[in-house]
Amino acid sequence: MSEVLQPSHVAAGYMRPPPAWVRAAWAGLEPLWIASLALAFVIWGYRWLPDLIQLFGRAGRTETVEWAVYLSLLFGFPVVAVFIAFGLPRLAGRQTLRIVKAALLLLTAFSSLSFAVRGRLGVVLAALALALASLVVAGTLRTGRGRLTTRELPNALPLIFVSSVSWLSAGGLVSWESSVEWAVASPIRIVAGILALMIAARGLSFVSDVVGGVGEGVSRAERIAGIAAVVILVGFSFRTTPVVEFYHWGFYIGPIEGLRQGGWLLRDTPSQYGFLSILLPAALPGNAWQSFWAFQSIVYAVVAVIMFRGIRALKAGPANLLLAFFVTFTALFFRPRDAELLLPAQMTPSGGPVRFIWCFVLLAFLVHEYRLSVAHSGGAPRHREFVVRGNAIWLAAVLWSFESAIYCSAIWFAACAVYLAQAGANWRDAGAPPGRIAMRIGAATAAPFVVLAAVIGATILAYRLTVGEVPDFTGYFEYGLLYSRGFGSLPVDVSGSVWYLLVLFFAVSTAVISFAVNDVRDPRLVAAAGVWGAVWSLASYFVSRSHPVNLLSLIPPLLFAVAVLLAVMRGQQVSPWHRYVGAAMVPVFAMPIVLTLGHAGFAEQLVTPQLPAARFTEQVPPMEPDLQQLLRAQGANPNDPVVLIADGRLMLPGWRSSDGTTRMMSEKSWLPKPYEIIGSLSSGRRQAYLDRSLGRFRSGGWLVHDTARSMGKADQHIAQLASTHRILRTAASGPWLVSWYAPVRSR
Repeated sequence: MSEVLQPSHVAAGYMRPPPAWVRAAWAGLEPLWIASLALAFVIWGYRWLPDLIQLFGRAGRTETVEWAVYLSLLFGFPVVAVFIAFGLPRLAGRQTLRIVKAALLLLTAFSSLSFAVRGRLGVVLAALALALASLVVAGTLRTGRGRLTTRELPNALPLIFVSSVSWLSAGGLVSWESSVEWAVASPIRIVAGILALMIAARGLSFVSDVVGGVGEGVSRAERIAGIAAVVILVGFSFRTTPVVEFYHWGFYIGPIEGLRQGGWLLRDTPSQYGFLSILLPAALPGNAWQSFWAFQSIVYAVVAVIMFRGIRALKAGPANLLLAFFVTFTALFFRPRDAELLLPAQMTPSGGPVRFIWCFVLLAFLVHEYRLSVAHSGGAPRHREFVVRGNAIWLAAVLWSFESAIYCSAIWFAACAVYLAQAGANWRDAGAPPGRIAMRIGAATAAPFVVLAAVIGATILAYRLTVGEVPDFTGYFEYGLLYSRGFGSLPVDVSGSVWYLLVLFFAVSTAVISFAVNDVRDPRLVAAAGVWGAVWSLASYFVSRSHPVNLLSLIPPLLFAVAVLLAVMRGQQVSPWHRYVGAAMVPVFAMPIVLTLGHAGFAEQLVTPQLPAARFTEQVPPMEPDLQQLLRAQGANPNDPVVLIADGRLMLPGWRSSDGTTRMMSEKSWLPKPYEIIGSLSSGRRQAYLDRSLGRFRSGGWLVHDTARSMGKADQHIAQLASTHRILRTAASGPWLVSWYAPVRSR
């Protein structure tokens, strides 16, 4: 262990050295101080931040406190952790360092005990049993004649504790009932749980028993099975049914149809989910539904291959092969919402790879560069290639969407900052002049912003030449800010699935700080910093709207990030913290498998007949017969521009064909659609889009209002249309009110 653990007071002769078992226990427990410190920021943040916020004249609302705690893990926790690791022993001595770390460990022990005594003893005992089972299966704990000795027990107890806490946290993914009751209620779930535990415990890189990577010692049968797994994953990416969820798909279909009508993003066609993520599917053939299906399927296939290969590279053997396949298949393609409902992930594009693809690409790039640097240059990444390629991926992520820019900026800037600090130190040791070092670091730091500025300038010029106006860049980030300010927010259940996210953050933080304490120039630290940035930034998706399903959407990129971390841990001398990270990750990888394989609806999903791509839109719900009859009576047809205002803010359902088997879609609109895409904005921003739509399309159309399921403030929204349009005719039938709006002036 590090010399900071050596009792310096012994040399002075005024205290006996502690017994061997005490030294062994401390050596095993000491790495847990990092996770304990992060836990302290969470616990104390929830306790003290409301008072602090109110002290500055704010209300201290729940979502404000949640964001404050979240931001403290970025701006406070790393600073304090670095100070404790590097500054405290120099300023106050190593004895003080041990006292501080011991106090943090006591906080963790007290918090865990308080959890156990609050009516959850049965769940705690189940987690303890699962922890023992997973550690035995992994070979970390021995049974029978190889049972643990008293000498080894101090190292084993912390490992059991870490694994138990992780199993407790992973169980929170079962958000609809007690995880234990849910798991034992069905023999299928029990079998799925045993399978998941075994392949996770044997298939992850447990450092203590690491063998070669997937390319070393892999049999021919294993290679063939790996190819078959990839084929299955890619094929499942292109399934056609059931994948359409009308509401969620509408926020992609509406902007795509707007572009095909001649609209422009960042002007008259609002887009909640991005820029390139809308432009690319709009360029594909077929109607908007078909082109987006093809686009999303391609993205799923790319991510499935990256994720499978990332987990597969951790360890040779059939257990890892099964783990890579089942984790990718279950976590990527399914979202268990409750005990009865298992949604195909493609139904909600905004929670899948379309949103997170560049996180996968950037993390894969970091681990690839690490492996190349170790193979060819002894550990230092190649400067020009690393900076240029990393910046290119980051720029693609920025152009993709605002949220992709946030996630990938956290990944890339964290990794690049560590790389430049290490590179500067290496250049200094090589005798490079300080001025030249500063120039190289400054150029690498400025490069992404210079390129981004050039892209923004080119975009402005293109819009001026083509549209005659400058782009409205507010449209790029306004939806991200809308949700970060509390729109549609749900409070975090502090005893629920958020602990799955926190365990990941604790484990990754432990690895990053431990890498730095061991050797700040370790090239592993570059990729590990990127993983830390990924875990922290992706958590914002859950903080903004803390629904358990949102966390399920995050599991694929989070698990891939952990796989990258485990990959760079391989080959390092074994320390206790390696085993802690490995033990914590077994439940993290196993639980998503159990959730899907043990779900009552899983078998039905596998045998659902698939529609031909040409009949893909048959999944779109049909229009109500009385509404279609009313529209037909007024002379409307599927080629007319139509906007629907109703609770749920859907686009207009499909027109029924004469035989009732096919859907004819209204692809044209005279306002941005679905209407919710501007309905959630402020009145001023809504008016801007109304004016621009009139200026762009110079036409009117049908407004369909469902008075029985009227959206909030519908009267205000409809009244606002009077500034740009007037009603020429109107008709009603039951709850339906249809009106033809004509433009009153051009803007």
